[in-house]
Amino acid sequence: MRNMFLTLMVAGSVFAANTLSVSSVTDDGAGNASFTLGYNFDVDVAGFQFDLLSDGLFMLDGAEGGACTDAGFMVSTNASGRVIGFSLTGATIAAGSGDFITLSGTYDVGSAGTIVSITAVEDCDSDGDSACDSDDTRMVLSDTDAAALESSFVSSSWTVGDGTLDNEQPMEFALSANYPNPFNPTTTIDYSIATAGDVSIIVYDMMGREVKSLVADFATPGAYSIVWDATNNEGLSVSAGMYVYKMISGNFVEVNKMLLVK
Repeated sequence: MRNMFLTLMVAGSVFAANTLSVSSVTDDGAGNASFTLGYNFDVDVAGFQFDLLSDGLFMLDGAEGGACTDAGFMVSTNASGRVIGFSLTGATIAAGSGDFITLSGTYDVGSAGTIVSITAVEDCDSDGDSACDSDDTRMVLSDTDAAALESSFVSSSWTVGDGTLDNEQPMEFALSANYPNPFNPTTTIDYSIATAGDVSIIVYDMMGREVKSLVADFATPGAYSIVWDATNNEGLSVSAGMYVYKMISGNFVEVNKMLLVK
């Protein structure tokens, strides 16, 4: 799944990933299964909502354990896969990583052997209306001010009936060519992470001077995107011309060029 970060005109701002993923599955082969979700949060999380999607094969009927239980969150679910959690006392799940919650439910044993993607998506505008309706699927993590956080869900493939789980993560590091290129005023850079670790993507001018730090954070395996709005670290618009952007993560280093036109 792709995670979108938008670089705004704020001095020194970088947006970090807050991710949920399916870390393990327990399947008794008789129609009962449970999924343990893992988390990696860059900030404290005060509430969440997401729709666990499984092509309608998994009927969710319970949720407990992990950081949600430790924090005293009240968690509610429904059979369609919607999960909502928050604290009545203002408690939060602290920034960090670990087990988030375990979701239990049932499936039709006649579906055994079917490979299904377990994911959560945000597509409130799929019907052309950006407002979220009751039947829209979405994933929202909120901070202590009830503001939505940038977030992503790492999808996994589940083989129904035998508990096989295959995380859908890229197997290599990659930094793609930006698009559009040339661009004005914004351009998108896609990149992928093969192993968890620190990641940086920095824009430089042709003299080698740093212009904008786009990414400077710890990232889990997955596919990501970053949007550059042609501003520098002070939030000021930069002049037209050729720029380079450099990604470093572990031993992976790659540099690409892009052209800003005005």
